[in-house]
Amino acid sequence: MFFKEIQPRMADAHLIMDWRNDPVTLQMFYHSSPKKMPEFYTEYLEEYFHEKQCPAVFAFLNDVPVAFLRFEEYQDLECVGRAMDISINVNPAERKKGMGVQVLKAAMGYLRERGISCVIAEIKVENDASIGAFRSAGFEYLDSKQKMIHDIQKSIPIVRYVKML
Repeated sequence: MFFKEIQPRMADAHLIMDWRNDPVTLQMFYHSSPKKMPEFYTEYLEEYFHEKQCPAVFAFLNDVPVAFLRFEEYQDLECVGRAMDISINVNPAERKKGMGVQVLKAAMGYLRERGISCVIAEIKVENDASIGAFRSAGFEYLDSKQKMIHDIQKSIPIVRYVKML
């Protein structure tokens, strides 16, 4: 498995949008409305390239893109060193193959190499597949809470899982 940074080009944005708009994926996102071009491309350019130390990546296995990973610095966690929130979106064609667990395990090396010491995942409580993948990848349950999604004015129950590197 190898990681390749996303690029500010339409092809990368389309792939991410297509995976994100998958009906199963939409159910598990905080924002459950499908995205459309060209609005998504503008969002992609404005919001997906802020994290310089741990840029968003595609995970590849045998030259096939199997997942998309995005990282954001995380402030709401006591840890020694830098904490990073991780989001994963597995290629819908690669689901139910254990790909999420493989990608998450490999991502820990990617993050460790970049000086990250704590990784946290916020997961909707009903997302059993993601909860199982994070647990199988060595993440431990931290807590449950309500997460306020301000742009849609909605509170969503989540669980948080953490892994120390």
